[in-house]
Amino acid sequence: MEKEHVRDALQRIVGKENVLWKDVDLAVYNYDAGLGKGKAGFVAFVETADQVAEIVSFLYKEGISYVARGSGTNLTGGTIPADGGVVIEFARMNRILEIDP
Repeated sequence: MEKEHVRDALQRIVGKENVLWKDVDLAVYNYDAGLGKGKAGFVAFVETADQVAEIVSFLYKEGISYVARGSGTNLTGGTIPADGGVVIEFARMNRILEIDP
């Protein structure tokens, strides 16, 4: 995975201010409330369903793994990136826009 290519694509989708890639910034995303640890390559903060769809489509085409993360309070390692993949951070998606029973 060419880091600059991935970083540029993520920044195009969610904006430069919403993508983390420096090790110091990623450290907090390498674990959750459990004992497991991983290594995030990037964190992308999403705010819309369209951003999520575009990121997932891009990552799929590039063969890059990703994990969804809300707040990292899991105790099972479910939000830990396994292989330097992308963490899609959903914490900013905090409004209910519609309920369709």
